[in-house]
Amino acid sequence: MVRQVRSLDVNDTLAVADQIPNLDVPARLVWGAADEFQEIGDGYRLAYELGAKIARIEDGKYFVPEDHPEEVAAAVNGLLEQMVSER
Repeated sequence: MVRQVRSLDVNDTLAVADQIPNLDVPARLVWGAADEFQEIGDGYRLAYELGAKIARIEDGKYFVPEDHPEEVAAAVNGLLEQMVSER
């Protein structure tokens, strides 16, 4: 985890931040509400910018896909079902 944290560079995100609202892709965010590094408010802001729904995992922290795979799978399946129904 230390290696991952050290490799994060907010400038990578900032470099493309102004392009996010222009993305025309289906998206669903799954965010750990207990994540102290990337706070849930950041997730809501990104979801707003993407025009996407957010699945809030109350006790989720840094590794939501590993710690909460069922919730992540449900969010992905929900997005896929939405995409199929909109066809």
